[in-house]
Amino acid sequence: MAAQSREQPCTRLLKSRGMYLSVFDKESPANRAGQFSEFLELAEQRAGSQRWDAIAHFHQLWADLAVAGQLLTWVLVHDGVYRVQVHLLHGEASLNLGAGRREQFIGTREGEAVLTCPTGQIVVDSLADLGASPLAPVAIVPPGRYRAQLVGNSRQQFKHELMERLSEYPNADGPDWVIYLQRVSDNPSR
Repeated sequence: MAAQSREQPCTRLLKSRGMYLSVFDKESPANRAGQFSEFLELAEQRAGSQRWDAIAHFHQLWADLAVAGQLLTWVLVHDGVYRVQVHLLHGEASLNLGAGRREQFIGTREGEAVLTCPTGQIVVDSLADLGASPLAPVAIVPPGRYRAQLVGNSRQQFKHELMERLSEYPNADGPDWVIYLQRVSDNPSR
């Protein structure tokens, strides 16, 4: 079994919009303008007169994209300014993530989240900003399929929720979340 190594993490400071964040390849089919509002409208239609059911339908639509490896989404308690790190892990060892609270992407169970990266340009941003231009990648990795794990720090998140401006975020704080990626295939199509 090969040893596991970690490269320097790549970091993104962002202002969330819409209480959902996601990680995806810049060329993912899910990264298109109007995706968020289209899914919101479709969820409301499916819920019909049962308005509260719209959230479950909305989450299922994102879960379907997660199963397809197109993007991985997680829910925020409040919008705010957050620091997200992306760590690329090498080797065959299991994801041994150390400190932090393991969190789930919508529609996945621990160890099952796989992200398809046709270009390797990894973007972390609000779902509401899908398809916006320009969405700059936070990390560039070799194209392929990656197992992903999300680890959160609730103390950091609590300090940064409800922040309005990037300039409010203290330089020494964070990260609020770490996304670990481990390549499982060099072929993005399988």
